[in-house]
Amino acid sequence: MTVDIFDTDYLASELSQLSERQLLAFAASCCERLLPFYNEFYKMEQWGDPALLRTMLDQIWQIVQGKLVDVQRIQILRRKCRRVAPDTEKFFSDYTSEALHTCGALQHSLDACLKPYPDQVALVRLLSLEAVNVTINRLLDQQDPDSAMQVRSPEVIDNHPLMVQELAKQRYDIQTLKNCTAFDQEFVEVFKRASTQSDISSL
Repeated sequence: MTVDIFDTDYLASELSQLSERQLLAFAASCCERLLPFYNEFYKMEQWGDPALLRTMLDQIWQIVQGKLVDVQRIQILRRKCRRVAPDTEKFFSDYTSEALHTCGALQHSLDACLKPYPDQVALVRLLSLEAVNVTINRLLDQQDPDSAMQVRSPEVIDNHPLMVQELAKQRYDIQTLKNCTAFDQEFVEVFKRASTQSDISSL
C-alpha cells in the first residue's frame, strides 16, 4: 500500500470532506461491524453489557438522523461505556482485545456527537482496523501455531481478505457519503442497513 492505513493524519484528511452528520454516519457504520466482537466476548466471559452498547449506537444513529444532541445523555453513556470495557489484564479469552477496541470506538463516536471533528472519527476508523488486525493475527496463529511468536509483515495483514474487505467497505462508505446529494432519513436508513453487509451493494 502507498499509505499507512493506521496513519490518523491520513484518515482525518480523508474524512475532512464530510459534513458533521456524515462523519457520525461513518463512525456509526464502523461501530456496527465492531459490535459482534463484543457480543462474542460477552458469550465467552459472561461479562459486559451488549444491550448497553446497542443503546449507545442507536443513540448515535438518531443524531445522524437529525435528533438534537442531549449533552448530558451522551456524557452519561460515555461513562457507562468505560465501565463495560474489558480489562485485558483480567480477561484473556479470544475477542477481549476486540471488545476493548469496540468500546473505545463507541466512546470516540459519542465524543464526536459533541465535537464532530474528522480527527475524532479517524480514531474510530483506526480502532476498527486494529480490531480486524487482532482478529487476523489470531486466525493466522490458529492456522500455524509455530508462527504465533513471529512478527508478521504489514503486507501479510493488509492483504488478508478480512482487512481488504474492511478497507474496501470504509472507502466505499466515505465515497458514498461524499457523493450523497440528499442526506435524509431514507438515505440514512439504507446506509445503516448496508453497514453490516459483507457484500458491498449500491445505495
